Amino acid sequence: MNITNMIGKRFGRLLVKSQFIDNKSKNKIICDCDCGNEKIFYTDNVRRGLTTSCGCLHKERISESSIKHGLVGKRIYNIYHNMIARCYSIKETNESYPRYKGRGIKVCPEWRKDINAFYSWATENGYKENLTIDRKDNDGNYEPLNCHWIPMKDQSKNTSSNRNITFQGETMIMSDWAKKIGIKVGTLHRRLSHGWDVKEALTIPVLSPSQSGAIRNG
Repeated sequence: MNITNMIGKRFGRLLVKSQFIDNKSKNKIICDCDCGNEKIFYTDNVRRGLTTSCGCLHKERISESSIKHGLVGKRIYNIYHNMIARCYSIKETNESYPRYKGRGIKVCPEWRKDINAFYSWATENGYKENLTIDRKDNDGNYEPLNCHWIPMKDQSKNTSSNRNITFQGETMIMSDWAKKIGIKVGTLHRRLSHGWDVKEALTIPVLSPSQSGAIRNG
């Protein structure tokens, strides 16, 4: 079924309105969701049933599940939704993007589909109000075997911003290098994640918006 044949048809809660064309991909469509939202989706995801709503269905299921345990408004509820947001909803302009969604960090299917599963794991594995969730392997996903609860003060010891970088005989963590050269740690992390070598990442100036525009228009 091509995009033209999909227009006017319903896929779950989505009604296909038209094709969306931009410079990056022609494989997108605009849909109206039953909840009233209009959003752009990848055609294949809608066609194959991987996307069936604008996200409202998932939120409803999570909300219904949370109410059963009385979790709405509690700290563990916020921890769960912040974890999901870091991996799936965060925008590229957010400073945390390169540390989570930008690196492909995921939440295991068991937890993502069911807050109750996450809640059960948390209560059985030492969750307390003064602790925060932490990934043992900072390159690994949010999943039972890779997560534990630690004091907030220890959280920063296992972040990408504390990665050691050596340049011209000097070794410092990423956040200190960012401070020294005067750029955001998210920018430095993004450069290194995109394959820049250390010298380039630390020495090439960050272009201002006006400079970027001049290069694009030149």
